Amino acid sequence: MICHVLLAGCAVGFVYVSKKLVDISVAVLQGAESGDLWVWASAMIAIVLVRVGLNALRSYLQIKTEIRLKIGLRRKLFDILLRMQSDGGNRRHTGDILNRMQEDVRVVSNVCAASLPNMFGTFLQLAAAFVFLMLYSLSSSLALLLAFGLALLLLHLVVYAPRDGSAQHYDDEDDN
Repeated sequence: MICHVLLAGCAVGFVYVSKKLVDISVAVLQGAESGDLWVWASAMIAIVLVRVGLNALRSYLQIKTEIRLKIGLRRKLFDILLRMQSDGGNRRHTGDILNRMQEDVRVVSNVCAASLPNMFGTFLQLAAAFVFLMLYSLSSSLALLLAFGLALLLLHLVVYAPRDGSAQHYDDEDDN
């Protein structure tokens, strides 16, 4: 989560530095001196390098967390499975249960270690971009329009996209 917060800060910082560089470039075209151009260009390079490092760290931590979560879940579920089989009350085919357990563990660990943190990071970046637009934009109505437009788009995707027939899933019966 800390990596996502820092990445959101880098994204907003990159936009701010880009804005400053454009302002300096426009001033140079109008006859002013370049002044802080190299300072802001260096800041942009530094932000890009920090972002690359944070993405690598985030990927490493995400993989490490997912592996630990998978191992822990499998150990707990396997202990439960062994107790179920030793009780003798509930006889099921062990291979079916293990296959189902493997798939469930994969899905749960992927959601907990990857999808939820990535969703948090995305929403954090959207919030940071909204705040940046409200503070540094020429028009705060642009920020409000983008925020409400994105919210309506997300609502449309959640409500109407599953009903849309164009997004068909692969069906095994189509093979015949």
